[in-house]
Parts: sequence; C-alpha cells; structure tokens
Amino acid sequence: MLSSGFSHTGPTLLQSRVLPLQYNRVRPFRCTKPVTLKENVWIGQRAIIGKGVTIGENSIIGAGAVVTKSIPANTIAAGNPAKIVKEINPNKRMLKREYLFNQPEDYWQSQETLEAVFNKDNGFFHWLKSLLIPSNRD
Repeated sequence: MLSSGFSHTGPTLLQSRVLPLQYNRVRPFRCTKPVTLKENVWIGQRAIIGKGVTIGENSIIGAGAVVTKSIPANTIAAGNPAKIVKEINPNKRMLKREYLFNQPEDYWQSQETLEAVFNKDNGFFHWLKSLLIPSNRD
C-alpha cells in the first residue's frame, strides 16, 4: 500500500523505499536439499530433478521428466511428474559407462566407423544428385 504523498521516478525507487523487506530470490534460505545419484544412473536430456530427490542404482530417467519424488533402484521413470514406467532385472547384464570407456582407442575407432557408414551418402554431390535425379534411396 502506498502513502498519499508518494511519488517515484522508476521501479528502483519503489523497491528500495516502499518494500525494504522484499523476498530475495537469489539467496537460498532453508530451501535447498541435496540431490543424490547412485551408481550407474542415466538421466535423459532436459530432465528436471527436484531438491532432496534420490535416484537409485541402475535407474534411468527419461528425457524431459520432472522428478519430484525419489526413484528406487533398478527402475525406469519418465513423465511429468515422473512415474515408474518399468522395472529392470538387476540380474541381467547391463551396459555401464565404465565399460564404454574401458579401452578408449577401440571406442573412438568404432565411433568413427559408425560415422563413416552413416555418412557414406551424405555429401554435397549426393545432395545435388538427389535434387536433380532422385532415386528410391534418397
């Protein structure tokens, strides 16, 4: 509420003189809790993990999921809010990141081979040919 004799020249004056005890959104105050990620957790792109959430071992969080509650081990969760979609059998052999980078030379060689296979027909002349003489493969 403003007094009757109040005049201002901009929003800065209004904030500093009338509302001196304004809530400071930059400084956390009793509002943070740690997020705990156990071993071999995979988190999809643009997933949002809320404060105080624990994601169990060997769990997968889907892309764009909003996790508001803790996720147990060996599960797949997705959605907004995130719900358990599937349970993973812990006895089944799983691919882990440490296995991917165990032998870095082999990993990068296989990545280059895959890139060469997928980009075989991906060049300027192939693009030009596809415009002028399209085929069933284009």
